[in-house]
Amino acid sequence: MNRNTLTTKTGLISSLLISSVLIISVIGQIGCRRASTTTELPPSTAVDAGSNSSSENVTGPVTFEIKATGGTESVAFELPEIADGTTLESLMRSIDQVPIVIRGSGTTAFVEKIGEQGTESGKGWTFTIDGEFANQGIGQTSLHPPTTIQWTYGEMPAP
Repeated sequence: MNRNTLTTKTGLISSLLISSVLIISVIGQIGCRRASTTTELPPSTAVDAGSNSSSENVTGPVTFEIKATGGTESVAFELPEIADGTTLESLMRSIDQVPIVIRGSGTTAFVEKIGEQGTESGKGWTFTIDGEFANQGIGQTSLHPPTTIQWTYGEMPAP
């Protein structure tokens, strides 16, 4: 094999590698862009974030019950006129009755603290909706009022 042939083959292989890296990079960016495209609503309009297939907006009350350590301390309040389909995350972000700290958003949204009670090793906040434990996070949970959400602080169940 002569030097010109070797140089040509090396140049071709380099070009193919660079092209492959560029194509993978573009595909990765498109995939990431699609996966992370979300619209965050400001807290003042988050409560109206649901949509309904009918022409009228269906709304109703959502009752919150929050039970801290040992269930001895509790807070309850009702938010009227919550749109059907509103996510629990957007509603939690709009609450001003009790301080709430949420880390992340959408599928990664996690309640770190309600009131003065924060998540710690082996303990944290869990919630039920109308008495049923949720099978997804607050960013993926759509509400269908009238409904009751109960937050309880305690030992986290083992996976």
